[in-house]
Amino acid sequence: MDKLIKIYDNILPEYLVDGIENYTFNLKSDISPLEFNVVHKLSHPDIKLDFEDIGFGNTVLNSTNNTIKPKFSLILQPLYYLSNIKKFLITQIFATRVWIQIPMGFTSPQAPHVDIDHDHYVFLYYINDCDGDTIFFDKNQKEYKRVSPKKGRCILFDGSIYHTGSKPKNKSRGVININFKAKFFKPL
Repeated sequence: MDKLIKIYDNILPEYLVDGIENYTFNLKSDISPLEFNVVHKLSHPDIKLDFEDIGFGNTVLNSTNNTIKPKFSLILQPLYYLSNIKKFLITQIFATRVWIQIPMGFTSPQAPHVDIDHDHYVFLYYINDCDGDTIFFDKNQKEYKRVSPKKGRCILFDGSIYHTGSKPKNKSRGVININFKAKFFKPL
């Protein structure tokens, strides 16, 4: 498989990694906590996801509302740090979502999917250490690669790659998911 899948660890300063976790899980944040809606069916107007799951979600930004509240800028920091380090320009953000899956006592993958039908990149940022791998599939829908969640880890990949997340078995799984377009100034 020759499409882009890059994994990065430790790109953010520790205070920011902890700050995002504290903010998302309302641990000991100095700013008001991120609000979540209970989700039983994951769907989104800009993204072609439509499957059953249980968790909590917050769409921080989407293409129908290109404004972002100042306190949500913390959620975008991991992508902006990576774009600065790896020298790419973010030209459009289609959607930014924060998703917390609650442990169900078993782990199983969701349906393989692509988020958007047109060219884009996906940025996943793991908010906390947990189980519930992200799984990538080849063009024949066979598992190609797995990435385990690790606090502060991020994945940048071609949005045309079919992927899915696994439900966590032991601990809540927090992920920031950003769909965007970019111009790359040097190879990743």
